[in-house]
Amino acid sequence: MDTVLPEPVPKGFTLVSEPGDAVVIEHRRTGSGKGCAMVFVFTTWLGGWLAFAVVLAAAFRRGETAEDGTPIPSWLVIGFWLVGIAVAHYFASHIFGRRVFRLDGHQLVHEQISPLSRRRERIPRESVQALVQTEYRDEEANSISSWDLQIQTPDGYFTLLYHHQYEKSEWLGQVLAQWAEVPYVPAAPKYEYRPLRLE
Repeated sequence: MDTVLPEPVPKGFTLVSEPGDAVVIEHRRTGSGKGCAMVFVFTTWLGGWLAFAVVLAAAFRRGETAEDGTPIPSWLVIGFWLVGIAVAHYFASHIFGRRVFRLDGHQLVHEQISPLSRRRERIPRESVQALVQTEYRDEEANSISSWDLQIQTPDGYFTLLYHHQYEKSEWLGQVLAQWAEVPYVPAAPKYEYRPLRLE
């Protein structure tokens, strides 16, 4: 393949060697102040939630009752465990997951790999119409927080990167646009500061 990877490669991306003419790009989230805060909040919340789930399950096994005298229902115990597991899976995927982009002459294979799951999408090269960068704006702070990268096909848009730094979505968007020989559409600012002109 003739895809040229622009320099510098943003932090979090790794080029994986593979036999043949395929290009394999792996992406893992990198640490940041916001990311570290999220990990702290997640582990604190999950620890408290699962501790309460253990206490609830122990009370259920001992046959204890609620304050109104009714037995603790089994669905409540199971529900607490299921919610804790679901949230743990979501955040573990977000924090420890990785994405793999495998480009060859015919298709893009996009994999999302997390500790408990693996999802694979195949996108034929001829179906790619454009790579589109979109912005995620925090309306309360009136500032752009992050950027997404989407691939446009006849069937609609498919998100490749979700809530990342501008440089990451721009770099990958340019690489994939060059590979598919389609336009790369950067995010257009929605709000532009223009100083007042007095005449």
